Amino acid sequence: ALSEHKTLSISWSHYPRQITERNIIPEFEVFEIGMINNILNLEDKIKFQKPMLFNIVLGHRGSTPATVDALIALRSMIPREALWGITHFGRRNFDIIAAAVAMGASEVRIGFEDSYYLSVEEKAQHNYQQVTKLATLIRSMDKKVATPEIARRMLSIPPRQQ
Repeated sequence: ALSEHKTLSISWSHYPRQITERNIIPEFEVFEIGMINNILNLEDKIKFQKPMLFNIVLGHRGSTPATVDALIALRSMIPREALWGITHFGRRNFDIIAAAVAMGASEVRIGFEDSYYLSVEEKAQHNYQQVTKLATLIRSMDKKVATPEIARRMLSIPPRQQ
């Protein structure tokens, strides 16, 4: 549902005020705790559309490692009223994804842009295989997979015009 609407990952070289002026719902990709602090400092000056959406990205070379402890640390810095999620970056397994879902992640970004793997040994041939595995994982944890309509409500996006 997010890809059907105006979303933008913030680059500090862009003009953040344009985000609010154009009613864009930003997805704040965070790789380090300091990035969360900078976003919150910026939010004091520029009131972003609510709820804010943070996407935790772990495991990039030279940044926060993909561990449950790191996930807990980053999550602890995100405001409780904000939505947050995780990206399946460079993962060959779903352990961090499962931990994020268990911790209450609102969204998970998954697909070939970030990883080709279904497991340590098996590469996906199609994106839908990763999505199917993720949906099965979410349901196996007694949680629900959001429909596009529910995702729009979560992000305060008006219903699509027919």
